[in-house]
Amino acid sequence: MHHSTKQHTNMPSVMTGNACLGPFIFMALCLSLWTHEPVLLHAQESIDQVVIVLDASGSMKQNMPGSQVQTKMDAAKEALIDVLSNIPQTTHVGLLVFSASNLQDDWAYPLGPRDDNRLLPAIRSIDPSRGTPLGEYIKIGADRLLEARDSR
Repeated sequence: MHHSTKQHTNMPSVMTGNACLGPFIFMALCLSLWTHEPVLLHAQESIDQVVIVLDASGSMKQNMPGSQVQTKMDAAKEALIDVLSNIPQTTHVGLLVFSASNLQDDWAYPLGPRDDNRLLPAIRSIDPSRGTPLGEYIKIGADRLLEARDSR
């Protein structure tokens, strides 16, 4: 399933323009999309779920300020892998990528049990391109978290 990446003219310019949102925007999104109610597996067990929304728009091809070699995407991937190393392995993770032209599906890693043998290569494979439909993808990620919570 591929979602449209057309520009939305009624969105604030930060969501549609070429303004640098910073390579670490996904960290804020990660925290803001973390489910507030853990999913109950058994009477006493619960798991956390997180959807990471990653910007893979064309601006992520640009070099980091002060760097001649590291792109914003390289920095974002490195930071994301570092953040994941600090999240418990029991956390269910989903990686929703917008604007990556090389992916068959916007869900580079569908929300579910974490398997670093699949998750880390999915992160490393993302190539930036196209526009920035940020608002649309935040909603897609939030809706998926709510569906996962409601289905348990």
